[in-house]
Amino acid sequence: MTVTHRETGFIAAENGVSRAGEGAFARLKDGRIMLAYTEYYTADSDDAGPANIAAVYSRDNGETWGEHRILLEKGADDCNIMSVSFLSAGEELIIFYLKKFLKNGKTLCIPFLRRSGDDGESWSEEQRIGKRDLYYVVNNDRVIRLKNGRIIVPAAIIDPFAVRQENGAALCFITSDDNGYTWTEQKQELTLPFDNRMGLEEPGLYEHNDGSLWCYIRTHLGCQYSSISYDSGESWSAPEPMPFFSSPASPMLVKKVCNATVAIFNPIPAYTSRPEELWGRTPYLLAISETDAYPHNGEGFTVRYMLETDRSNNYCYPAILDNGTDFLVAYYHSNGTGCPLNSLKIVKVCIME
Repeated sequence: MTVTHRETGFIAAENGVSRAGEGAFARLKDGRIMLAYTEYYTADSDDAGPANIAAVYSRDNGETWGEHRILLEKGADDCNIMSVSFLSAGEELIIFYLKKFLKNGKTLCIPFLRRSGDDGESWSEEQRIGKRDLYYVVNNDRVIRLKNGRIIVPAAIIDPFAVRQENGAALCFITSDDNGYTWTEQKQELTLPFDNRMGLEEPGLYEHNDGSLWCYIRTHLGCQYSSISYDSGESWSAPEPMPFFSSPASPMLVKKVCNATVAIFNPIPAYTSRPEELWGRTPYLLAISETDAYPHNGEGFTVRYMLETDRSNNYCYPAILDNGTDFLVAYYHSNGTGCPLNSLKIVKVCIME
């Protein structure tokens, strides 16, 4: 198997924009590809800084990008809106995003959705998904629809009003069986079986061909952790470490593309003497499995390809779109600034037998 890639777009954080990233792709009915992403439009690039959801478009299958516009604006009382996922629903496009706002002096972070029947030119009123007053962390390009039609939003949850959380963040799974009109938070929540300040973070989901679900989970423990569900996300196995998917504290993304399964992650965890000024999110590895991501210990990911090798820059929070014969990846690029969450790079990857 031969893998190649090339850059097709770069959205620099400039002209007042301090941070551009955490996006998702959507293929529109008119043939265009839309890449929506979080745009921090002031000098405040903190996670709760002012941000809207912007978009750029490609009319040539991701070869070139243009037509920048603001897709959704935050409300006057919101801190920001960010972290995009898309799903198609018949003739509609559903956009999922997080909204941060203050309540009783604490910052809440709640997932919402809107619907569009005209390729994102207009949107429905927003619908709240997370019902509790918590800090839900739902990464970009993370919402999935199962083969049985169920939609699942995987979320790490933190109680901002708690005095102390023994095990850090827990995971919950929010599901809909009616195309996103009503939502249920499943009863089981995942936690680490020992005290840990950060806990389980930034989960992602992958559905195997047999219908089982693999939840891969960011941790501060040197590698990604894993949990499995055999009932469409209602119950889960105890989280276990996956040493192959070693990483610093950064998220992984796993998707089916081009008749294979790809995982994108930072492969080198923290170690004594490693410079940490860029959070360690470098280099950037693409691992490929032709065995439906089995086994979860990484042995099935027999092809390993570096998307980025320049360790003076950092790379994180990817999004993926399958083009059939190739696929697009968009991710944060520090762009020589010393800030890991800065600009947005788009590459096209080709896999050949």
